[in-house]
Amino acid sequence: MEQKTVFISYRRALSKHLARSIYQDLRAHNYDVFLDVTTIDSGDFDQIILNQIGARAHFILLISPDSLLHCQQPGDWLMREIKEAIRLRRNIIPIVEEGADFDREMSYLPEDLRVAVSRKNYLPLTHFYFDAGVEALRNRFLKPHNQIVIITPPPAEQAEVQRRINTINTQSVMSTDVVPQAKVWGRTFRGKHNSDWRPFVTSFSDLKIGDMSFCLVPVGSFMMGNSDRSDDAPSHLQNLQQTYWIAQFPVTNEQWAHAVHASAVNEPLDVGNSLKWYNDSNMANAPVVGITWHMARKYAAWLDCRLPTEREWEYAARGVESWNFPWGNEWDRNKAVWRENSFGKPALVTSKPEGRSWVDAFHMSGNVWEWVASLYSPFPYIPDGSQENDTREQPSERVMRGGSFYDGTLEVLCSTYRGRNKPGIGLSNYGFRLARTI
Repeated sequence: MEQKTVFISYRRALSKHLARSIYQDLRAHNYDVFLDVTTIDSGDFDQIILNQIGARAHFILLISPDSLLHCQQPGDWLMREIKEAIRLRRNIIPIVEEGADFDREMSYLPEDLRVAVSRKNYLPLTHFYFDAGVEALRNRFLKPHNQIVIITPPPAEQAEVQRRINTINTQSVMSTDVVPQAKVWGRTFRGKHNSDWRPFVTSFSDLKIGDMSFCLVPVGSFMMGNSDRSDDAPSHLQNLQQTYWIAQFPVTNEQWAHAVHASAVNEPLDVGNSLKWYNDSNMANAPVVGITWHMARKYAAWLDCRLPTEREWEYAARGVESWNFPWGNEWDRNKAVWRENSFGKPALVTSKPEGRSWVDAFHMSGNVWEWVASLYSPFPYIPDGSQENDTREQPSERVMRGGSFYDGTLEVLCSTYRGRNKPGIGLSNYGFRLARTI
Protein backbone atom coordinates (compact mmCIF):
# COMPACT_ATOMS: atom_id res chain seq x y z
CA MET A 1 0.00 0.00 0.00
CA GLU A 2 1.40 3.41 -1.04
CA GLN A 3 1.87 5.63 2.01
CA LYS A 4 3.84 8.52 0.48
CA THR A 5 0.65 10.07 -0.80
CA VAL A 6 -0.62 13.42 0.47
CA PHE A 7 -3.61 15.70 -0.05
CA ILE A 8 -3.07 19.37 0.97
CA SER A 9 -6.24 21.17 2.05
CA TYR A 10 -6.09 24.94 2.53
CA ARG A 11 -7.94 28.23 2.27
CA ARG A 12 -6.65 29.57 -1.04
CA ALA A 13 -6.90 33.29 -0.22
CA LEU A 14 -4.85 32.88 2.97
CA SER A 15 -2.47 29.94 2.65
CA LYS A 16 -1.58 29.51 -1.02
CA HIS A 17 2.11 30.41 -0.69
CA LEU A 18 2.67 28.17 2.33
CA ALA A 19 0.77 25.39 0.55
CA ARG A 20 3.04 25.62 -2.48
CA SER A 21 6.19 25.65 -0.33
CA ILE A 22 5.11 22.45 1.43
CA TYR A 23 4.07 20.93 -1.89
CA GLN A 24 7.48 21.61 -3.42
CA ASP A 25 9.34 20.17 -0.44
CA LEU A 26 7.29 16.96 -0.40
CA ARG A 27 7.60 16.54 -4.16
CA ALA A 28 11.37 16.92 -3.84
CA HIS A 29 11.29 14.00 -1.37
CA ASN A 30 9.33 11.75 -3.73
CA TYR A 31 5.86 12.20 -2.27
CA ASP A 32 2.82 12.01 -4.51
CA VAL A 33 1.04 15.22 -3.54
CA PHE A 34 -2.27 16.67 -4.69
CA LEU A 35 -2.71 20.43 -4.29
CA ASP A 36 -5.53 22.09 -6.19
CA VAL A 37 -4.89 25.70 -7.20
CA THR A 38 -7.82 26.25 -9.56
CA THR A 39 -11.35 27.30 -8.74
CA ILE A 40 -13.57 24.45 -7.57
CA ASP A 41 -16.10 23.68 -10.27
CA SER A 42 -19.60 22.41 -9.80
CA GLY A 43 -20.96 18.93 -10.45
CA ASP A 44 -18.58 16.12 -11.33
CA PHE A 45 -15.44 18.16 -10.75
CA ASP A 46 -16.36 18.47 -7.07
CA GLN A 47 -16.35 14.70 -6.74
CA ILE A 48 -13.08 14.36 -8.65
CA ILE A 49 -11.34 16.51 -6.05
CA LEU A 50 -12.96 14.67 -3.14
CA ASN A 51 -11.88 11.36 -4.69
CA GLN A 52 -8.27 12.52 -4.44
CA ILE A 53 -8.64 12.50 -0.65
CA GLY A 54 -9.54 8.81 -0.86
CA ALA A 55 -6.58 8.17 -3.14
CA ARG A 56 -4.09 9.47 -0.58
CA ALA A 57 -3.12 8.26 2.88
CA HIS A 58 -2.35 11.63 4.47
CA PHE A 59 -4.47 14.77 4.71
CA ILE A 60 -2.59 17.99 5.55
CA LEU A 61 -4.86 20.78 6.79
CA LEU A 62 -3.20 24.21 6.65
CA ILE A 63 -4.47 26.54 9.35
CA SER A 64 -3.88 30.27 8.92
CA PRO A 65 -5.48 33.06 10.97
CA ASP A 66 -9.27 32.80 10.49
CA SER A 67 -8.88 30.13 7.79
CA LEU A 68 -11.57 27.97 9.44
CA LEU A 69 -13.92 30.86 10.17
CA HIS A 70 -15.92 30.35 6.98
CA CYS A 71 -16.35 26.64 7.70
CA GLN A 72 -19.49 27.78 9.49
CA GLN A 73 -21.03 28.82 6.18
CA PRO A 74 -23.26 26.33 4.31
CA GLY A 75 -21.46 24.55 1.49
CA ASP A 76 -17.99 25.76 2.46
CA TRP A 77 -15.52 23.78 0.36
CA LEU A 78 -12.79 23.51 2.99
CA MET A 79 -15.35 22.04 5.41
CA ARG A 80 -16.36 19.48 2.77
CA GLU A 81 -12.75 18.37 2.41
CA ILE A 82 -12.31 18.05 6.18
CA LYS A 83 -15.49 15.99 6.51
CA GLU A 84 -14.42 13.69 3.68
CA ALA A 85 -11.00 13.13 5.24
CA ILE A 86 -12.64 12.24 8.55
CA ARG A 87 -15.17 9.94 6.89
CA LEU A 88 -12.38 8.07 5.11
CA ARG A 89 -10.21 7.92 8.25
CA ARG A 90 -7.23 9.64 6.63
CA ASN A 91 -4.17 10.56 8.69
CA ILE A 92 -5.11 14.20 9.39
CA ILE A 93 -2.20 16.55 10.11
CA PRO A 94 -3.10 20.14 11.05
CA ILE A 95 -0.22 22.48 10.24
CA VAL A 96 -0.61 25.78 12.06
CA GLU A 97 0.91 28.81 10.39
CA GLU A 98 2.68 31.41 12.49
CA GLY A 99 0.17 33.87 13.94
CA ALA A 100 -2.75 31.42 13.99
CA ASP A 101 -4.36 30.30 17.25
CA PHE A 102 -5.09 26.57 17.03
CA ASP A 103 -7.76 26.55 19.74
CA ARG A 104 -9.53 29.54 18.23
CA GLU A 105 -9.55 27.95 14.78
CA MET A 106 -10.88 24.69 16.22
CA SER A 107 -13.73 26.60 17.83
CA TYR A 108 -15.09 27.32 14.36
CA LEU A 109 -15.65 23.59 13.75
CA PRO A 110 -18.52 21.46 15.10
CA GLU A 111 -17.58 19.57 18.23
CA ASP A 112 -17.44 16.16 16.55
CA LEU A 113 -14.98 17.45 13.96
CA ARG A 114 -12.79 19.08 16.61
CA VAL A 115 -12.22 15.70 18.18
CA ALA A 116 -11.37 14.11 14.85
CA VAL A 117 -8.86 16.82 13.93
CA SER A 118 -6.59 15.50 16.65
CA ARG A 119 -4.29 17.85 18.56
CA LYS A 120 -1.72 15.09 18.92
CA ASN A 121 -0.83 15.68 15.26
CA TYR A 122 -0.74 19.46 15.59
CA LEU A 123 2.40 20.86 13.92
CA PRO A 124 3.32 24.56 14.28
CA LEU A 125 5.25 25.92 11.33
CA THR A 126 7.14 29.21 11.52
CA HIS A 127 9.01 31.07 8.82
CA PHE A 128 12.37 30.99 10.61
CA TYR A 129 12.16 27.22 11.24
CA PHE A 130 10.41 26.17 8.04
CA ASP A 131 13.08 23.63 7.02
CA ALA A 132 13.05 21.98 10.45
CA GLY A 133 9.27 21.96 10.43
CA VAL A 134 8.86 20.20 7.09
CA GLU A 135 11.59 17.74 8.06
CA ALA A 136 9.53 16.86 11.15
CA LEU A 137 6.49 16.60 8.92
CA ARG A 138 8.17 14.02 6.71
CA ASN A 139 9.92 12.01 9.43
CA ARG A 140 7.34 12.07 12.25
CA PHE A 141 3.90 12.94 10.95
CA LEU A 142 3.74 11.22 7.56
CA LYS A 143 4.27 7.72 8.93
CA PRO A 144 2.55 4.65 7.44
CA HIS A 145 -0.82 3.78 8.94
CA ASN A 146 -1.93 0.22 8.30
CA GLN A 147 -5.60 0.98 8.95
CA ILE A 148 -5.79 3.43 6.02
CA VAL A 149 -7.46 1.95 2.96
CA ILE A 150 -6.50 3.65 -0.30
CA ILE A 151 -9.41 4.09 -2.71
CA THR A 152 -8.45 4.10 -6.38
CA PRO A 153 -10.39 6.77 -8.28
CA PRO A 154 -12.11 5.96 -11.58
CA PRO A 155 -9.68 5.96 -14.54
CA ALA A 156 -11.90 8.47 -16.35
CA GLU A 157 -10.92 11.11 -13.81
CA GLN A 158 -7.18 10.82 -14.37
CA ALA A 159 -7.01 13.39 -17.18
CA GLU A 160 -8.61 16.11 -15.05
CA VAL A 161 -6.45 15.22 -12.05
CA GLN A 162 -3.30 15.35 -14.18
CA ARG A 163 -4.36 18.71 -15.62
CA ARG A 164 -4.61 20.17 -12.13
CA ILE A 165 -1.30 18.64 -11.07
CA ASN A 166 0.33 20.12 -14.18
CA THR A 167 -1.11 23.51 -13.25
CA ILE A 168 0.54 23.59 -9.82
CA ASN A 169 3.80 22.17 -11.19
CA THR A 170 3.92 24.95 -13.78
CA GLN A 171 3.11 27.67 -11.28
CA SER A 172 5.63 26.29 -8.77
CA VAL A 173 8.52 27.02 -11.13
CA MET A 174 6.99 30.10 -12.69
CA SER A 175 8.99 32.56 -10.63
CA THR A 176 12.16 31.56 -12.54
CA ASP A 177 10.63 32.53 -15.87
CA VAL A 178 7.75 34.77 -14.94
CA VAL A 179 8.92 38.13 -16.30
CA PRO A 180 8.64 37.31 -20.03
CA GLN A 181 5.17 35.87 -19.52
CA ALA A 182 4.13 38.74 -17.26
CA LYS A 183 5.10 41.25 -19.91
CA VAL A 184 2.76 39.56 -22.36
CA TRP A 185 -0.18 39.18 -19.96
CA GLY A 186 0.10 42.63 -18.44
CA ARG A 187 0.88 44.60 -21.58
CA THR A 188 -1.88 43.03 -23.67
CA PHE A 189 -4.66 43.67 -21.13
CA ARG A 190 -7.53 45.57 -22.73
CA GLY A 191 -10.30 44.95 -20.20
CA LYS A 192 -12.82 47.60 -19.28
CA HIS A 193 -13.93 45.96 -16.03
CA ASN A 194 -11.84 44.99 -13.02
CA SER A 195 -13.19 41.46 -13.26
CA ASP A 196 -11.69 41.16 -16.75
CA TRP A 197 -8.26 40.85 -15.13
CA ARG A 198 -7.36 37.49 -13.61
CA PRO A 199 -5.06 38.22 -10.65
CA PHE A 200 -1.57 36.82 -10.88
CA VAL A 201 0.56 36.60 -7.72
CA THR A 202 4.09 35.27 -7.43
CA SER A 203 7.30 35.55 -5.41
CA PHE A 204 10.86 36.10 -6.56
CA SER A 205 13.88 33.93 -5.86
CA ASP A 206 16.27 36.89 -6.18
CA LEU A 207 14.87 38.67 -3.11
CA LYS A 208 16.58 38.33 0.26
CA ILE A 209 13.14 37.40 1.65
CA GLY A 210 11.90 34.77 -0.75
CA ASP A 211 8.32 34.37 0.45
CA MET A 212 7.17 37.94 -0.23
CA SER A 213 4.31 37.84 -2.70
CA PHE A 214 3.74 40.41 -5.44
CA CYS A 215 0.70 41.11 -7.59
CA LEU A 216 1.05 41.83 -11.28
CA VAL A 217 -0.61 45.12 -12.25
CA PRO A 218 -1.48 45.34 -15.96
CA VAL A 219 -1.60 48.35 -18.25
CA GLY A 220 -4.80 50.37 -18.30
CA SER A 221 -6.50 53.70 -17.72
CA PHE A 222 -8.39 55.02 -14.70
CA MET A 223 -9.68 58.25 -13.22
CA MET A 224 -7.26 59.37 -10.51
CA GLY A 225 -8.35 61.63 -7.66
CA ASN A 226 -11.71 62.86 -6.39
CA SER A 227 -13.24 66.18 -7.47
CA ASP A 228 -15.48 66.21 -4.38
CA ARG A 229 -12.50 66.84 -2.08
CA SER A 230 -10.18 69.77 -2.69
CA ASP A 231 -6.95 67.98 -1.72
CA ASP A 232 -7.76 65.12 -4.10
CA ALA A 233 -9.11 67.25 -6.95
CA PRO A 234 -9.44 67.34 -9.83
CA SER A 235 -10.35 63.84 -10.90
CA HIS A 236 -8.26 63.24 -14.01
CA LEU A 237 -7.46 60.48 -16.48
CA GLN A 238 -4.28 58.47 -16.05
CA ASN A 239 -3.03 56.01 -18.63
CA LEU A 240 -0.53 53.44 -17.35
CA GLN A 241 1.47 51.99 -20.24
CA GLN A 242 3.92 49.91 -18.21
CA THR A 243 3.17 46.86 -16.09
CA TYR A 244 4.64 46.60 -12.60
CA TRP A 245 4.51 44.53 -9.41
CA ILE A 246 2.97 45.70 -6.16
CA ALA A 247 3.33 43.77 -2.91
CA GLN A 248 0.29 41.73 -1.99
CA PHE A 249 0.64 42.77 1.67
CA PRO A 250 2.20 45.59 3.67
CA VAL A 251 5.66 44.75 5.01
CA THR A 252 5.30 42.80 8.26
CA ASN A 253 7.13 42.91 11.58
CA GLU A 254 8.83 39.62 10.77
CA GLN A 255 9.95 40.82 7.36
CA TRP A 256 11.31 44.02 8.86
CA ALA A 257 13.18 41.94 11.45
CA HIS A 258 15.11 40.20 8.65
CA ALA A 259 16.56 43.55 7.64
CA VAL A 260 17.29 44.47 11.26
CA HIS A 261 19.20 41.21 11.75
CA ALA A 262 21.15 41.99 8.58
CA SER A 263 22.00 45.45 10.00
CA ALA A 264 20.30 47.03 6.98
CA VAL A 265 17.78 49.04 9.04
CA ASN A 266 17.05 49.85 12.66
CA GLU A 267 14.11 48.70 14.71
CA PRO A 268 10.87 50.69 14.30
CA LEU A 269 10.62 53.99 16.13
CA ASP A 270 9.52 53.79 19.75
CA VAL A 271 6.23 55.61 19.22
CA GLY A 272 2.95 54.45 20.71
CA ASN A 273 2.96 50.66 20.75
CA SER A 274 5.15 50.25 17.67
CA LEU A 275 8.01 48.46 19.43
CA LYS A 276 5.67 46.45 21.62
CA TRP A 277 3.89 45.11 18.57
CA TYR A 278 7.19 44.57 16.74
CA ASN A 279 8.45 42.36 19.58
CA ASP A 280 5.16 40.47 20.03
CA SER A 281 5.44 37.05 18.35
CA ASN A 282 1.68 36.99 17.89
CA MET A 283 1.99 40.06 15.66
CA ALA A 284 4.89 38.83 13.53
CA ASN A 285 2.56 38.76 10.52
CA ALA A 286 1.03 42.18 11.25
CA PRO A 287 2.28 45.28 9.42
CA VAL A 288 5.38 46.90 10.84
CA VAL A 289 4.61 50.44 12.06
CA GLY A 290 6.58 53.35 13.48
CA ILE A 291 8.25 53.67 10.08
CA THR A 292 9.33 56.93 8.46
CA TRP A 293 9.43 57.46 4.71
CA HIS A 294 13.23 57.40 4.83
CA MET A 295 13.20 54.08 6.70
CA ALA A 296 10.73 52.57 4.23
CA ARG A 297 12.82 53.66 1.26
CA LYS A 298 15.99 52.26 2.83
CA TYR A 299 14.32 48.89 3.42
CA ALA A 300 13.02 48.82 -0.15
CA ALA A 301 16.51 49.50 -1.53
CA TRP A 302 17.94 46.68 0.62
CA LEU A 303 15.51 44.31 -1.09
CA ASP A 304 16.19 45.72 -4.57
CA CYS A 305 12.61 46.99 -4.60
CA ARG A 306 11.10 50.47 -4.33
CA LEU A 307 8.09 52.28 -2.97
CA PRO A 308 5.13 52.51 -5.36
CA THR A 309 4.34 55.90 -6.82
CA GLU A 310 1.09 57.55 -5.80
CA ARG A 311 -0.38 56.76 -9.21
CA GLU A 312 0.68 53.11 -9.06
CA TRP A 313 -0.77 52.70 -5.58
CA GLU A 314 -4.15 54.21 -6.49
CA TYR A 315 -4.46 52.22 -9.72
CA ALA A 316 -3.68 48.94 -7.89
CA ALA A 317 -6.39 49.83 -5.37
CA ARG A 318 -9.11 51.08 -7.75
CA GLY A 319 -8.55 49.41 -11.13
CA VAL A 320 -9.86 50.31 -14.56
CA GLU A 321 -13.31 50.96 -13.09
CA SER A 322 -11.91 53.57 -10.67
CA TRP A 323 -13.71 52.09 -7.67
CA ASN A 324 -14.05 54.14 -4.48
CA PHE A 325 -12.79 51.22 -2.39
CA PRO A 326 -10.66 48.18 -3.29
CA TRP A 327 -13.73 45.94 -3.44
CA GLY A 328 -16.19 48.31 -5.19
CA ASN A 329 -17.96 51.65 -4.95
CA GLU A 330 -19.92 51.00 -1.75
CA TRP A 331 -18.42 51.00 1.73
CA ASP A 332 -18.47 47.64 3.56
CA ARG A 333 -17.50 47.88 7.22
CA ASN A 334 -16.46 44.22 7.31
CA LYS A 335 -13.90 44.41 4.51
CA ALA A 336 -11.38 46.75 6.13
CA VAL A 337 -9.48 47.06 9.41
CA TRP A 338 -10.58 50.40 10.84
CA ARG A 339 -11.44 52.09 14.11
CA GLU A 340 -14.67 50.17 14.72
CA ASN A 341 -13.17 46.67 14.49
CA SER A 342 -9.40 47.01 15.05
CA PHE A 343 -9.31 47.01 18.88
CA GLY A 344 -6.71 49.76 18.58
CA LYS A 345 -3.98 47.86 16.77
CA PRO A 346 -3.03 46.58 13.31
CA ALA A 347 -4.41 43.25 12.14
CA LEU A 348 -2.51 40.40 10.49
CA VAL A 349 -1.85 41.14 6.83
CA THR A 350 -3.68 37.98 5.73
CA SER A 351 -6.91 39.08 7.39
CA LYS A 352 -9.86 40.54 5.47
CA PRO A 353 -9.28 38.62 2.20
CA GLU A 354 -12.78 39.67 1.15
CA GLY A 355 -11.52 43.26 0.98
CA ARG A 356 -8.63 42.66 -1.42
CA SER A 357 -8.31 44.71 -4.59
CA TRP A 358 -8.79 43.69 -8.21
CA VAL A 359 -5.11 42.63 -8.48
CA ASP A 360 -5.36 40.63 -5.21
CA ALA A 361 -3.62 43.20 -2.96
CA PHE A 362 -4.78 43.11 0.69
CA HIS A 363 -5.46 46.06 3.03
CA MET A 364 -5.46 48.92 0.56
CA SER A 365 -8.19 50.40 2.74
CA GLY A 366 -7.41 50.52 6.45
CA ASN A 367 -4.96 48.62 8.68
CA VAL A 368 -1.96 50.99 8.26
CA TRP A 369 -1.16 54.15 6.37
CA GLU A 370 1.25 53.30 3.55
CA TRP A 371 4.06 55.58 2.45
CA VAL A 372 4.43 55.99 -1.31
CA ALA A 373 7.35 57.44 -3.24
CA SER A 374 5.59 60.61 -4.38
CA LEU A 375 5.87 64.17 -3.12
CA TYR A 376 2.65 65.82 -2.04
CA SER A 377 1.74 68.41 -4.67
CA PRO A 378 -1.53 69.61 -6.21
CA PHE A 379 -3.25 67.39 -8.75
CA PRO A 380 -3.27 66.57 -11.57
CA TYR A 381 -0.51 64.03 -11.06
CA ILE A 382 2.28 64.36 -13.63
CA PRO A 383 3.77 60.93 -14.46
CA ASP A 384 7.21 62.14 -15.49
CA GLY A 385 9.04 61.15 -12.31
CA SER A 386 9.33 64.70 -11.03
CA GLN A 387 6.97 64.04 -8.11
CA GLU A 388 9.18 61.21 -6.89
CA ASN A 389 12.33 63.36 -6.77
CA ASP A 390 13.06 66.14 -4.30
CA THR A 391 16.17 68.24 -4.65
CA ARG A 392 15.07 71.04 -2.33
CA GLU A 393 17.00 71.63 0.87
CA GLN A 394 13.93 71.53 3.12
CA PRO A 395 12.22 68.12 3.16
CA SER A 396 8.88 68.19 1.40
CA GLU A 397 5.87 66.22 2.50
CA ARG A 398 5.41 62.74 1.09
CA VAL A 399 2.11 61.06 0.34
CA MET A 400 0.55 58.24 2.36
CA ARG A 401 -2.40 56.17 1.21
CA GLY A 402 -5.09 53.84 2.52
CA GLY A 403 -6.02 55.03 6.00
CA SER A 404 -5.42 52.90 9.07
CA PHE A 405 -6.79 50.91 11.98
CA TYR A 406 -7.07 54.19 13.88
CA ASP A 407 -9.27 55.97 11.33
CA GLY A 408 -13.05 55.93 11.45
CA THR A 409 -14.31 58.10 8.59
CA LEU A 410 -15.14 56.78 5.14
CA GLU A 411 -13.52 59.78 3.51
CA VAL A 412 -10.11 58.79 4.88
CA LEU A 413 -10.57 55.11 4.07
CA CYS A 414 -11.53 55.85 0.47
CA SER A 415 -8.95 54.82 -2.16
CA THR A 416 -8.68 58.41 -3.43
CA TYR A 417 -7.77 60.01 -0.09
CA ARG A 418 -4.31 61.58 0.06
CA GLY A 419 -2.58 61.56 3.43
CA ARG A 420 0.72 63.39 3.87
CA ASN A 421 3.51 64.08 6.33
CA LYS A 422 7.18 64.97 6.57
CA PRO A 423 9.39 62.05 5.47
CA GLY A 424 11.13 61.95 8.85
CA ILE A 425 7.91 61.34 10.81
CA GLY A 426 6.91 57.80 11.79
CA LEU A 427 3.79 57.15 13.85
CA SER A 428 2.28 53.96 15.28
CA ASN A 429 -0.05 53.59 12.29
CA TYR A 430 2.52 54.34 9.54
CA GLY A 431 3.70 51.41 7.43
CA PHE A 432 4.33 50.68 3.75
CA ARG A 433 4.29 48.13 0.96
CA LEU A 434 6.79 47.51 -1.82
CA ALA A 435 6.76 47.68 -5.59
CA ARG A 436 9.00 46.33 -8.35
CA THR A 437 9.54 47.43 -11.92
CA ILE A 438 9.24 44.82 -14.66
